Amino acid sequence: MKLLLASAILALASANSNEYADEGEFQMANEQPLDRDNHVQGWGSAHSKAMKSGKDAKAEKYTTPEYEGKATKVFGGKGAKGAYASVDSAAHDALVEPAEDVAAQSLGAPEAPELFDGSSAAAATRGVSCAKKSLSAEYLLDRYDVNMTIPGHARALGMAANGNLGIGSTTQLIPEANDASRVDDALVVDGISGDTRFPHGDLKALFTTGELNMCDNEFHGDSYTGVPDGMGAYLVDDSTLRVVVQSESYGPVTRYETWPYPTNKDSGLATFTGSHVQYTDFDRLGLSNFMHHDGPASDIVKGFGQVAKTYYNLAGDRVGPRNGEDATPSGAHYSNTDADGNWALVKFPKKADWNMQSLCSSHLEEKHQWGPGIGLEDDMYITNEEWITYAPGSSFVGISMHAMDLANAVDYAVGSVTVSGWEKIVELNPAHTDYVVLSLSGYNGAYNNPEGEIDGRNAEYSKPDGTDYVDPKNVCPARIYIGMKGKMEDGSDAPADDFLARNGLRYGKVYGYA
Repeated sequence: MKLLLASAILALASANSNEYADEGEFQMANEQPLDRDNHVQGWGSAHSKAMKSGKDAKAEKYTTPEYEGKATKVFGGKGAKGAYASVDSAAHDALVEPAEDVAAQSLGAPEAPELFDGSSAAAATRGVSCAKKSLSAEYLLDRYDVNMTIPGHARALGMAANGNLGIGSTTQLIPEANDASRVDDALVVDGISGDTRFPHGDLKALFTTGELNMCDNEFHGDSYTGVPDGMGAYLVDDSTLRVVVQSESYGPVTRYETWPYPTNKDSGLATFTGSHVQYTDFDRLGLSNFMHHDGPASDIVKGFGQVAKTYYNLAGDRVGPRNGEDATPSGAHYSNTDADGNWALVKFPKKADWNMQSLCSSHLEEKHQWGPGIGLEDDMYITNEEWITYAPGSSFVGISMHAMDLANAVDYAVGSVTVSGWEKIVELNPAHTDYVVLSLSGYNGAYNNPEGEIDGRNAEYSKPDGTDYVDPKNVCPARIYIGMKGKMEDGSDAPADDFLARNGLRYGKVYGYA
């Protein structure tokens, strides 16, 4: 599986390209302290943070033509509340008077720029964010089971209640250019960036696991959960970029569960733990300028939430609540059960109905991305349950692909590509308007404790050559799926509003290479 730099989603700048001739030369040079005149540390580094923490406020200045006349925030001491530095005195004259008691020093400029207070000027360079709403300590204690006897919990509660743990607020980095303990001037401290002299450009965090949604919307107070893996991005409108990410997690299958999230509120509430597909909306202008300053991403977060609110299972029914520890005959999440809805995992979730097991490296597909009428008929986020551990001797259905209708916030479990576990599924060019083609990268035998299912199959039938089925662990040929648009499972014409059929995901076959 591809874990995206542990628990942070990162933006990569194109500036500061590698000045070394090749990778080997860079590695050789990085064994020793690099010459800072030739290799500048990134914004998130301990070194750059220390540079900006002195008594005098430091004012940045954009020098490229596209930033002329726009304001940039002053990073400084207590006197610099809301102060901004202007590159163009004419812009200053059109706004308000300079803020008082602000000491500013322009980096690299012969004279300090004039300072002024103005949120409209800030928005011109930094973008805009959502309307924020505070979170009470009582709410956080109740929802997230905060244990005040644990110092880390108490510290996090204080940060959250003070509004300092919002989505995008983390600026320190998990990734390192080299092991900090081997590099001069790099700190080895939990919670602080290590060596950030990245050879190919700076990195900044967009959002980090554990941060909370401060936006005043229906998902207020939700936490970004799990380990970020597959992602995609698209424009919601001309000024908003939406980043969709699934947070890989394993619920009760391993040592921890993510906080439960609700689905199908209007038809019988069902809750999931495990992997979660979430989105963050960023201001488009602010994101385009994001790598030109060291401000946090929280300044440009316009929204956050759950990608799909309606979930359908493999039978085409809405997923419903689990019937305790008994069979759930209707509305079961079949990745967790057998065909009759009997629970098949070793453990039940502690606080949720179902477990969305280990969604993996996903892909966002755009409508007709190969040409007019060619390819999928809707914008879709394709994700997939990767592997699972069942109770010894249990019968089970298997783990499926999921197709998320982005326009209508609906998740469909898909069985046409089989239910054998996947690493990644991406669309290929079908070169024809009637078909869709998917490349399937996954596993054959992605199940721990499959003996019950294998024994049951062999009791009913054998392989074409007369031999018994066995556990095909780690045998994974490359495969493709070819589906015909507009058809139901039996090949009949589908209703025009059937999402899966319209996209060729009901009627098709899986092929191997020979």
